[in-house]
Amino acid sequence: MYTHINLFYDAKLSLCYLGKCLTSLNSPTLSRIFYLNKKYMTAGSSSQAASKPSGSRDTFEALGLFIIASVGMMLINKLAVIALPLPSTLMVIQLVATVGLLFATGKVAVGKAKATTILESLASFGGILDPKIAVRWIPISVLFATMIYTSATSFLHASVSSILVFRNVTALISTAVDYITRGVKVNTEVVLSEVVIVLGATLYGGSSATFTWVGLCWMLINGAAQVGYGVVLKREMDTNPDVKAMKKYTMSLYNNLMGLPLVLLIFFVQGEYVSVFQGLSNVTLSGWVVILLSCIFGFLISTSGFGLQQLVSATTFIVINNLAKFVNITLGMLFLNEKISGVAEWGGCIVAFAGGLWYSMALQRFQEQQKQKGQSQQ
Repeated sequence: MYTHINLFYDAKLSLCYLGKCLTSLNSPTLSRIFYLNKKYMTAGSSSQAASKPSGSRDTFEALGLFIIASVGMMLINKLAVIALPLPSTLMVIQLVATVGLLFATGKVAVGKAKATTILESLASFGGILDPKIAVRWIPISVLFATMIYTSATSFLHASVSSILVFRNVTALISTAVDYITRGVKVNTEVVLSEVVIVLGATLYGGSSATFTWVGLCWMLINGAAQVGYGVVLKREMDTNPDVKAMKKYTMSLYNNLMGLPLVLLIFFVQGEYVSVFQGLSNVTLSGWVVILLSCIFGFLISTSGFGLQQLVSATTFIVINNLAKFVNITLGMLFLNEKISGVAEWGGCIVAFAGGLWYSMALQRFQEQQKQKGQSQQ
């Protein structure tokens, strides 16, 4: 199984990497990061114009925050499941930590309406959340819980590069689901870019020494959950003004708080409760540091993209997001002993990422064209 990585057997390498992480977190930069995090998280929704920070310094800081969160979350989660190979247990720890951080900021919007049914009372955690919204949020929370659990499980069976390559395939799933559920159509360029992604992923999977069918199944389930989560959330935002007006902090609270009992259910169904104490006792000091970092990065990742999108163009954001994937692969090779060998494997990886970049750009152009058509017809 792919979990047998000798990362934690190489003490110098592990501690060097963790030391760098801790040095960064102990620096004054951390307070600035959380300042920017609060700034962007509390920015208004579409109905409330967010005040954009000005100046190149804020842009570079937001860019740095996004890169740190994007790259860090992928690698830290991989390290975390190595340190604690119990996905449900790890997710429970991260969810509790995220909820705690959300309340610690003092900026979380708490529901004021009273529950009128048992379902509303349970879904809203006795009024912590808005009861009406909480009931409508149940499908979203189910998909969110599925998404984070399958993501953690994928890390047990696949390399970082494999996960990044096959996540691009979700673009094809997203297009099909959007068309079936919302009637959203795309043009030929978008479809061709998706074909390139599939070809690249197929080439990579067929030549990768770390590829497993078990890992692929978990990655595909994770991709389907991501697509379903996005589609259901979009539908709620399109049809429910209360959801559309929610701030990012509030959305994050609903996801993490309502996802917690669902992940706990998986925890018992999967039988992790049998080995949880043994598993926790086996976690080393460096392992607990990694788990702590995964909680912090989990909190930051939900806001860093939002903050960066306020400051740069959509095209710039797409390019940065795709470049972060290559950084993840490079760091995975350096710190996780992962290898991409052979022309076919490298070729498949590059083709899949190129197709992903093309897809993002093509979809953006198509959406802008549709928007201009709609404005001209008014």
